[in-house]
Amino acid sequence: MGLTPHAWRCIFFDLDGTLVDSEGVSLDTLVTFANETNIELSKSELDWFRSATWDLCLDSLIAKHSISLTYESLRSLIFNRLIKLYQESPPPLMSGALSAFLAAKKVATVGIVTSSPSILVKPLLLAHPVFTSTQILITAEDVKSQKPSSEPYLVAASRFGISPQDCIVFEDSPGGVQSATKAGMCACVVGEYAKSTLGFTSISSLAEVSVPWLHSLRHKWLNTL
Repeated sequence: MGLTPHAWRCIFFDLDGTLVDSEGVSLDTLVTFANETNIELSKSELDWFRSATWDLCLDSLIAKHSISLTYESLRSLIFNRLIKLYQESPPPLMSGALSAFLAAKKVATVGIVTSSPSILVKPLLLAHPVFTSTQILITAEDVKSQKPSSEPYLVAASRFGISPQDCIVFEDSPGGVQSATKAGMCACVVGEYAKSTLGFTSISSLAEVSVPWLHSLRHKWLNTL
């Protein structure tokens, strides 16, 4: 790949909300279940669901709303509904996701790091086959601690023996950004969250990512180390 000491060695992307516009479908699935079971979800709860892991969302539903289902039963019900929706009408790619992913592949090893379980990741990758070419895939099952822990990104880097300082991460949520920065990686905030983020590289969409842009950011990053 012709890497130099000044090049990125790995470029990581979050999946839901960064590469694929799947977060709305996930939230709608939870809201539908809540409506069916006469559960009233507050706005703050819905906002929290947007960035929380599935484990936390399901645990919270059971704990706060006295749901009679076991965790495993609730998980199976929600996930089966979501998988069916993914298969019937696959969530589209986020703006610029394809071009950014292809640009990244020209520069470095590319990976996807998500807190979603593999059972939900698989149908999304099947719907968008270009992402099956990713060289590193970290899902919920690969780590003990989810984002915002640094573990997901540290595990990803260790798969190829790559120093965290040689990695850049694209994330759309506070927890994802915290995970990347705790791991010692360069974090780029994408989308709506970028509007309220200070102190990080931020872009409105992945459409801004190109090979020259990646090289430029690498030089800026090296100057901060």
